[in-house]
This record gives sequence, C-alpha cells and structure tokens, in this order.
Amino acid sequence: MRAESLFLTPFEELMHELHSAARPMVFMVRLHFEGRFEMEACRKAVFATFSHHPLTRSRVAGRSPGLFWEVVRDPTVSVEEGDPPPIAFSSPSLEDGPGVVVRVTIGSQRSLLDIELHHAVSDGRGALALLRDFLTEYARALGAEVPPVDRDQEMLRSRGHFGLSLPSLLSEAPRQLLGLIGIRRAVMRHPVRVRGAIDPAKAPVPDAPEREVPRVFFHRFDPDTTGLIARAARAKGATTNHVLVTTIYEAIVAWRERQGESADGSWIRVATPFDLRTLEQLERLPAANVMSLVFLDRRARAVRQPDRLLISLRNEMGFIRAWRLALTFVLALAALKPFSGLRRRLMKLRATAFATNLGRIVPTGPMGKVTAGGVTLDRVDAFVPLLPDTPLSFGFYQYAGELNLTLRYDPEVFTASDAREFFDSYLARVSDAARREP
Repeated sequence: MRAESLFLTPFEELMHELHSAARPMVFMVRLHFEGRFEMEACRKAVFATFSHHPLTRSRVAGRSPGLFWEVVRDPTVSVEEGDPPPIAFSSPSLEDGPGVVVRVTIGSQRSLLDIELHHAVSDGRGALALLRDFLTEYARALGAEVPPVDRDQEMLRSRGHFGLSLPSLLSEAPRQLLGLIGIRRAVMRHPVRVRGAIDPAKAPVPDAPEREVPRVFFHRFDPDTTGLIARAARAKGATTNHVLVTTIYEAIVAWRERQGESADGSWIRVATPFDLRTLEQLERLPAANVMSLVFLDRRARAVRQPDRLLISLRNEMGFIRAWRLALTFVLALAALKPFSGLRRRLMKLRATAFATNLGRIVPTGPMGKVTAGGVTLDRVDAFVPLLPDTPLSFGFYQYAGELNLTLRYDPEVFTASDAREFFDSYLARVSDAARREP
C-alpha cells in the first residue's frame, strides 16, 4: 500500500489543524495490570501490534490541501522497570514523526501500559483495537496458541468513504440537506460557557508546553449501581448513555445557577462523536479516526424537566443515527475546503461540554476481567481530549461490569476544587437518575 494513497480525511485534517502545544489534540489510555509483564515478550508484542496499524507508524507529509500519511518508523516506545511515572502528555507533532507514544512500566507486582495517541491517528475505538491486538500479541509472544490478529490494512483506503458509493452518496443528498439545516443552526447559535476564566491569582502554574499534565477525575460505579442505572434507563426506553448525557445538562444548569449565571433562554450545547464505521470495518479496520461530531443544543429551561429532556435526547440521537446525519459534519468539512473562512467557522464551533462513550473496553462477559500471558487487566483510565474553547470533557466506558466516568477540565476555567465540586454534583445526579421513578 503506497503511503501517498492515504490522504488525510476531512476529520483527520480537523484534528491535525486543531492541535497545538497549548491544547494538544491527544488522548491517553492508562491500563493497570495485575502481575508483571515479561519484558522482552512485552516489547515484542508492542511492536508486533503496531505492525498491524500503519497510521501509528506514520507522519503527516505534503502541503495543504494535499496532506497525506507517510509511514516512517515505529512509534516511541519505552519498557522499563520501576515506579509508575507521573501522568503527562508528550504532545507528539505529526510533522516530526508518528503521533503515538507508548510507555510500559513493570513494577514488583503490577504493570502499567500507557498509550498516548494523536486524535488524527486514531479515535477511541481505534485505541481499543490496539489494546485487543496487544493482548493477543503478548499471549503469542509467550507461546500461547491463540488466533492471530486479523486486520485488513487495505480498508484504510476507504476509511473516509463511510460505506458510500457515488450513487448512494447522491441518494443521501436529501437527508444531508436536512443535516445542513442543523449545521447552520449550530453555527448561528451561541452556546453559553460553563463559566468565564478564573482569577489569575487562583490559576495553577502552567506546565511546560511539551509535557502537558491533564487535569482529570475518575469515578467507577460498582456493578450493582451500574446495573441499576441501566435498568432505570431501560424503564424509560433509553440507554445508560442517554442518562449520562442528560445529566450533563442538569449539572451545568445547576452549576451556573449557583454561580448566579442562569438564564432560561440560553443554549447549552454538548458535542459528541458518532462512529461512522461500517459493520465490516468494526471488526477489521486498523486504528484510525472514523468519527464525526454532532451538536446537541437545548435551552436551559428545557433542562428543568429531566425526564422530558431524556426522551428528547434519545429521540434526537436515534434520528441522527437512523438518517445518518452525523455524515453532515464531515461532508461539510470536505465541501467547504475551498472556502477557508466558512470552513474555519465550522471547525471552531464551541460547545459547553464534550462527551464521548467508549462502550465496553474489551468484549468480555459482564463481570469478567481479561487475562493474557499471566497478567490480568485490572482497570482502565481513559484521558479524553479537550476541544478548543470547550472546558469540560466527559468520558464513559464499561469494564468488568463497572461503569467508569471521567471528567477532564480546563485549568484556565476551573480550579481543581471547583472542578471536583462540579464532578461530585454530576455523579450525585447520575445516582439520583438511577433511582428516579419512570
């Protein structure tokens, strides 16, 4: 496969253009294992994993508007013994080399695997594909008889086609015109900020730009509470994801009221990614970013009726999926390429918050943990990205029967104590929603 045939897709270009040292468009998954990795087998497994995923070994070459992926070398990998390192982003530049950094730390009884990825290289689903392939390759490196990794690298050629041929694209036109109405509304509206910038006297000392420290909180609901949330959602004809997104609006409106900044007519916007992979790509596509963004706007006054808000969000998200309206954003990015001013307005759409659902980390039973080569994946910490001018990012995912929630915040907008207070209020509302009568 010629590297020059892999031009950046419009969404990859967006992730690449939004990246900066001050706001790196990167995310990280920290994997906590019980047991010690065998060092050489681990190193072999890491490099074998990346051999299945060409974009993890590529840099961005060429000049806009003809940027393309060029396979240059393996990512930066370190495998060491010792104590866990502090969490920090390396913020790799795609012009200089691969947008992936891997750190393996082997302790006396536990091991850590950190995978940092530029968002132009991969989305969250692609990161999970890397994890699954690593577990397979590690078991194989230790001599286990397990099926080999099955990735079709040729699928990368069509990753930006979304299963559409020219005739099917033309048949989508009436639906996408409807989607354009939604895009126009999103551009014209001005969603509120959670709050303005904090007093500089209270702001933390900024980090060196080459090692940005993510400000993040994590919470895991035990399996019983996780099940309670799911059952409460089903009783209302919704999903856990619908409940979690609905509660973001509630927490934001309540926070703004406490800050004396509430206005019933103001717009609250949650941006969320939609996966555009085909069914075949879900199984065999190497790591890539095959996402789009949708913008869910609600008036603040609509949040005061949480059950109605839940159903309206469920209906809107279902309509977007059924009519494939998530395509509109990426198609608009492509169509507006000759019109740099309009395209930049689309790229800079601000949201009040961002939320992403990674789903199940690995396909296990509802309560099982994954074991490979004598180590067991104990827990997963996912560090979601911050979009420009969007100070809150939520991440949801499940592992071993536990619902995991994460909040990353912008330290220029929130102090650590305020962000902790906001997250605690959000978690309390999620728990309340699980017990709310349908």
